[in-house]
Amino acid sequence: MFYAGSRLPENVHVAVNLLNEVLKNTELYHKDQIQKEFIAQSSLSDFEGLISRMNNKQVDVLIHYDSNPVYHLPTDLGYSEA
Repeated sequence: MFYAGSRLPENVHVAVNLLNEVLKNTELYHKDQIQKEFIAQSSLSDFEGLISRMNNKQVDVLIHYDSNPVYHLPTDLGYSEA
């Protein structure tokens, strides 16, 4: 099941809904309740762990929306190489 956050534009919500339809995730919808999820900001150790998993080929797909970790993270973390 894929969710689009409330800050994302309408076209992203449409794409996510279409993706859920194609993957037959519609039976997972709970139309009688609203789900809100608050996620804490990532720490440096979170990024170090992610980069380690990327280097060990344990990450198949990683999507960044409205961010550029290669630009924003320190180069010595080795994100672009991972």
